[in-house]
Amino acid sequence: MEAIFVEGIHDYNYVEKITDTGITHILSRSEGTHWTSHCRGEEILSITDTGDGFIFDHSKPKKEMDYSYSLELSILLKKIVLNSYLIEVSGQRQLL
Repeated sequence: MEAIFVEGIHDYNYVEKITDTGITHILSRSEGTHWTSHCRGEEILSITDTGDGFIFDHSKPKKEMDYSYSLELSILLKKIVLNSYLIEVSGQRQLL
């Protein structure tokens, strides 16, 4: 498990699991007291990398998504992409 901090607060946990269908990337809420008790530790999103593409293992919004869901989806996708590829911006290696 890897802790993910947003603005200095441990907000999320990231776990990578190898399954029969590929590598599943899971984002869940931390056990922090800033979350309401029924939300602590709750799995938010999971995406499986099959080697041929991604399977979203959650119901994704059809036309709109709120800001918190957008943040959580971007965190998980950045973890997947940054773990798999070296990204260069303007010829310099940078974290996105």
